[in-house]
Order: sequence, then C-alpha cells, then structure tokens
Amino acid sequence: MKKRIDWHSGFAGGLSYGFQKYLDALSIEREHPLTKQPPRIDFIVIKKQADAVIDNAIGRYFRKYNLFEYKSPNDSLNQDVVWKTVGYAGLYKSLTGKTDEISTNEMTITILRSRFPRKLFKQWRDEEKRICKPEPGIYRIHGVVDIPLYIVVTRELTDDDFLPFRIMMKDADPQDIRQFTMNANHQTDAALRYDMRAVLRISEAENRTVFQSLKEEEKMRDGIRELFAEEFAEEWRKGADKEQHDRIVTMLRKGKTPGEIADFCDYPLSLVTEIQESLLAEAF
Repeated sequence: MKKRIDWHSGFAGGLSYGFQKYLDALSIEREHPLTKQPPRIDFIVIKKQADAVIDNAIGRYFRKYNLFEYKSPNDSLNQDVVWKTVGYAGLYKSLTGKTDEISTNEMTITILRSRFPRKLFKQWRDEEKRICKPEPGIYRIHGVVDIPLYIVVTRELTDDDFLPFRIMMKDADPQDIRQFTMNANHQTDAALRYDMRAVLRISEAENRTVFQSLKEEEKMRDGIRELFAEEFAEEWRKGADKEQHDRIVTMLRKGKTPGEIADFCDYPLSLVTEIQESLLAEAF
C-alpha cells in the first residue's frame, strides 16, 4: 500500500518557517474548529499586533484574521472549493458569540496550491472578475467576495521565506532542497526544526531521484542523517529498529569505524558513535 503523504504537516512546517521572524506578532492555529463538529478551516494566522509589519510575499497582505486553505498537488481547485472556503470564513466570523466581533474588514482568505488554476481563472475572467498579480505567485481576486481573496501558486513564489512550499512539489530545484536542508541543520529551535523535518519528508517523497543524487554529496548525506537523528533515536528507544541497531553493534565489534558504518547503513554518524560509546562503557 502506498504510504499516505501528510501534506498538511508539511504546510504547517512551511508556515512556521515562512513566518519564523514574526512569531511574536502572529498566532498560527491548525485545523481551527468552526463548530463543535467539522467543518474545520485548515489554518488561521492571527496578527496579534495591529502595527506589526510582516514583510514577506504573503504576510504583506495580512489583516488581523487570515484564513488559509491548503490544497495538495492532487486536490482540485474550482469554484466549489473557493465557495466552501468562503463559507468557512463566514462561519468563523459569525460564531464568535458577539455580533460583528470580527469584522470582514479584519479578514483575508488565502488558498494555496502548487499548480496554476488555469481553468478556474478563465472562468472568473469570463465572469468579468478582476485578477491582479501584485508579485510572483500572489493573485488577488476581485468580485467574488468582499473579504480580500488570494490564490497563491506556490510554484511561482520567489520569496525565500516560502522555500518550503517550493520544495514540496515534484521536480523541485535541487539547489532549493540543498539550501533548505542546510537551513534546517543550522536551526536551533526544536519546534521549528521538527516542522522543517516534516517539509523534507514530503519533499523527499515527491523528489526521490533528486534526493538520491543529493545524498551522493557527502555534506548533504551527513546533513540529512543528522537532521533526522532524533527520530532514528526514538525508533531505537521504541525497539522499532532493533535489527538495524544490532547490525551496527555487530559491525562495531568487527572493528568497522563509525564513519564506515554510517555510510554503509545510511544512519547518522552521531547515533553510531553513541552506540559505540555505550559498548565501550559496558566493557568497563
């Protein structure tokens, strides 16, 4: 059975990465419940400080309440999807408990997908809706709803704050993947590092050939191993990867170096070294 790709975790990672410089001014809520039961909006980004400047391709158009719907490459984007998202915005506004507590003047609606919605845009133009493109990948739609409505084509984004969205699609630029991997390795914030790993898992699933090629570069291979070292360690603690653990122990006892074992087993050097140290400690 083909493993299901968790696109929304990747998108969560992309949002965290894209707005990492502004997290003091923003609150990001995933799958915000609109009633006691579904439906749920994918993400809501709340601007906590009215005068905060969010200076990137998406954040420049923020108001206070910014609703996001993320469509994976396999999802369609048509009029019904747009109106469903508009309906979510209406529920969010109307279910606060107080009349007009959230004004439509404080809201935006953003739908993201990797491919350009050619058919939908043609339909809107035929209906004399106005489509503006203030910057690469950002499309403002006029005439559908009073709340500012944006379609973001992630393939077209050039703002490196949103590098995650570019690498979570097929045929991603190897240099983009290389840059993001190095950024992730230098990230010290544990929560953001976790989110960045979610992005890379999707990127690898969508670009296996590219990753195989990149792993031939020693720096990239070691970087990817070390980035996921925490998850490998967790698997070992749970006993899920005992066979690999035992293999490494056997190779160490045969005199193989940690570097040789890391290359052969495609495991983080730091974890192989950790096993070696534990074996040495047992010997005394």
